[in-house]
Amino acid sequence: MFFSRVALLASLAASAAATFDIVSPSQDVWWVAKSINTLTWDCNSADAKAHPTFTVLVANTDPKVLVAPLAIIGIQNNFDCSKTITQDQLSAPAGTGYTILFANTLNQSD
Repeated sequence: MFFSRVALLASLAASAAATFDIVSPSQDVWWVAKSINTLTWDCNSADAKAHPTFTVLVANTDPKVLVAPLAIIGIQNNFDCSKTITQDQLSAPAGTGYTILFANTLNQSD
């Protein structure tokens, strides 16, 4: 499966899966709600280079916060290695249970 997960905002716990290693946010680099934050990933590994583009979504384990993953970037180029996320792109309340998903641009469940 082509995705990576990382907890963000108030309680971050890094755990990358599949082909990408997300550097930020992490356990040591938190995202702050309603602020400009940076999403950074390792774009130089062979596995990451195999996926030149992907969609970035945010999910939460609590359906009262988000009932389904929310796409914040429709098509992201892997070669960028990082992306600034503005408060207009993601205005989620501070909390726990958030994850970042990297997904196939044509099929978000992949």
